[in-house]
Amino acid sequence: EVSATLLDILSKSQPAIGYLATRITLSELGCWNLPLKAEYDEKNRARYPQISKSTLGAKNELAHRFVMRTCLGATLGRLDFIDHVCRSHACCNLTHLDFATPRANLMRSLIHQRSVRKQERLF
Repeated sequence: EVSATLLDILSKSQPAIGYLATRITLSELGCWNLPLKAEYDEKNRARYPQISKSTLGAKNELAHRFVMRTCLGATLGRLDFIDHVCRSHACCNLTHLDFATPRANLMRSLIHQRSVRKQERLF
């Protein structure tokens, strides 16, 4: 419920987030998911939703980076990493995003992959 309330507040105060809110689906974990065909491509690289709307000032910008820039005023360079704490690439919920070093981002990803494999072996 907190995620839905936050999205509602931001969509009323930020027109760009209001635009996204019409496309976002809320997950039971509170993720703000945008449409994404697959989490990974054929080479097992992560996929992320992109926004390309000139009226919002976005041209092929990753949705999670767009939300951070729009809501927090963050200036993001190419080497600034944002980690999805929820591990969902389709998520752009501010409370699920964290600035991270490339190493921290990689380590969190590896830990998540190991835990998923361990759970799969249990069942």
